[in-house]
Amino acid sequence: MTSRAKPAVCLMLGWVALLWLLEGVDFATGGALDTFGIAPREPAELADVVPAAFLHFGFGHLVANTLPLLLLGLVAALRSGVPRFLAVTLLIILTSGLGVWFTAAPDSNTAGASGVVFGLFGYLLVRGFIERKLLDIGIGLVVGVLYGSILWGALPTDSGISWQGHLFGLIGGVLAAFVFRVRAPAPPPAAVARPSRPPRGPGGGGGPPPAPPPRAATRETQHLRGEQSMSDHYQPGYGPPPGGPQQPYGTPQQGWPGAAPGQPGGYGYPGTPPQPGYGTQPPTPSSGPAMWSHLGALLTVTAGTMMCCGLGAFLGWIYPLSLRGNERHKHDPYIRHHATQAVNYGITQAIMAALGLVLYVASALIFAAAATEEQRNSSGLAVPLLTVIVIFGAYALSGVVCAVIGTVKATRGELWTYPRLIAWPLSKG
Repeated sequence: MTSRAKPAVCLMLGWVALLWLLEGVDFATGGALDTFGIAPREPAELADVVPAAFLHFGFGHLVANTLPLLLLGLVAALRSGVPRFLAVTLLIILTSGLGVWFTAAPDSNTAGASGVVFGLFGYLLVRGFIERKLLDIGIGLVVGVLYGSILWGALPTDSGISWQGHLFGLIGGVLAAFVFRVRAPAPPPAAVARPSRPPRGPGGGGGPPPAPPPRAATRETQHLRGEQSMSDHYQPGYGPPPGGPQQPYGTPQQGWPGAAPGQPGGYGYPGTPPQPGYGTQPPTPSSGPAMWSHLGALLTVTAGTMMCCGLGAFLGWIYPLSLRGNERHKHDPYIRHHATQAVNYGITQAIMAALGLVLYVASALIFAAAATEEQRNSSGLAVPLLTVIVIFGAYALSGVVCAVIGTVKATRGELWTYPRLIAWPLSKG
């Protein structure tokens, strides 16, 4: 095991073992530990916010939380490291527990690790997008596919389940992803040329040596000194050469180094050497809206499919299309390119989803019409239906991978074009 994997595995196995040990003690004592659950809006119950996350109401309750806690916790600890994982978990426990304490129904008693499960789910789901890491984005999508259905538990659908603990645990996980994100290192400062140190003056002090006292000079001496100064310190491109005619004020000067013969020189004229730090700089790509065009289409297709009975598979093109038509972005070629790619991805996924649905229904109807009674009662129907599901499932997964790549490319300021099989070029940018 790597240096990070061994502590993570030991921590999660120890955590799960502690939960089972506590439930065994609770069972042996006739539910004595259940009194450490959270009773809402009782000041004395604030001390039970943390212990309640380690207690359960029976082994059935504990079994339901064990596997998701073990898997999600192990992935989070492996990717974040144990110290950061402990900080994330503590924030989730406090957010979930305090949310229950403030909002739970009167005379209720809440305990269990399900708030932590929801928090780790939310943490892993958004962490990759916040830190812009491709591997963690992929992990978040896999977690969303495997455990996305638990989001129904954050809604008030069952009076016997603490949806408040689930909802605030989810909020705590998303909050932890922002609070404990790893920030990208700042680029090293550009090297700046510093002027050479002036020579030391007499006595070791800084600064130039003292100038000699001025001497009186006649007008003739001053005139000769001025002529010598003009000839010795003549700079190309400024003023006439020694002995040459004086040009009128405002006339472009000749002789700038690098200028073509007969071409005026000086700053801003043709032939002028480029000056560092000046001139037109390339515009910075608008990575935020470009990234959200891919991400919006991806989340609509994946999360909308899981939570809205497959409806999201047909709506992935709406968000990037609205973003592309926005007045702030419609004239930005970088945003339009990525938004157009995301629109084509969403339209293609909608077409393929409709085609898959038609084939699925057609295969079922054909089998029902042509099969005998014995075949209808057998598992023969599963073969054509399973074939359709596998083919279109693999296609949809390939689209998810391409959308993730597009999201990462957009955050890096790079262009991305989907493969034609995944995004047909139906819409032009």
